[in-house]
Amino acid sequence: MTIMLSDPPIKTTMGVGFEAIRSRTAADHEAWRRAIGTKPVAARLELLPEGKSRWDRIGLSAIAQIVLITFVVIIPLLYPERIKTVLHMDIIQLAQPLVEIPVAPPPPRVRPKP
Repeated sequence: MTIMLSDPPIKTTMGVGFEAIRSRTAADHEAWRRAIGTKPVAARLELLPEGKSRWDRIGLSAIAQIVLITFVVIIPLLYPERIKTVLHMDIIQLAQPLVEIPVAPPPPRVRPKP
């Protein structure tokens, strides 16, 4: 039994992946040379100059950080009563509705007459 389809199968690879057909022509091997061009371009092929020493900025940053840390450490020592992180909780009882169930009083004790 032979099955024939009238439409060709739909290609979903979009030319990428393992199923891509990579046929190159001879012109594609030289494409990089055409992209570069033939016009000569001046280029400086030397090392970059040495950068300036930035010890002044590193020192300024270190001093600023030390001052900030000192400030954060000294604040609680100067004002200990204002910066209390302990939570102070008061216990307040809430009013509850009465849910008592009435109970019959105990029967009176009957004493027999002698």
